[in-house]
Amino acid sequence: MIFFEMKKILPNVALWKRIIAYLIDLLVISFLIMTPLMRFTERPATFSEIFTSITSTQTITVSILVSLLSLFYWAYLEYKFGQSVGKIIMKLSVKSTLRKKLSFTQTVIRSITKLSTILIILDTLYMLYKKGNQRYFEIISKTKVIEVKK
Repeated sequence: MIFFEMKKILPNVALWKRIIAYLIDLLVISFLIMTPLMRFTERPATFSEIFTSITSTQTITVSILVSLLSLFYWAYLEYKFGQSVGKIIMKLSVKSTLRKKLSFTQTVIRSITKLSTILIILDTLYMLYKKGNQRYFEIISKTKVIEVKK
């Protein structure tokens, strides 16, 4: 019964393209942002050192910096080009439902959930539940993802 219900809500190819685009963007962020910043953090050698290093001011600072730079990555690219690297590869684009051009505020709002795995999963589940092909934060930001026909 559950398989049948999932089959009805998952035939949307755009959803899978969006997930792949997101994973591509995570790889880009990892390479461009996280890798260079990792040299500033201490690398714990043992399991107990991991817990003690979590409270380190340096680790917290780097984590905040990575979050802000990641948010800027998605927001700026979508604001400037309507696409992130992952969306370019998967032939997807972000459009405003209000005006011709996306505003920077719109792209920041729609990208906030990408900073947390739990939030992006909940946001995506909302999209599946409502069957409107829009995440909740896309509705709030008045944006939508479309397939690019080229």
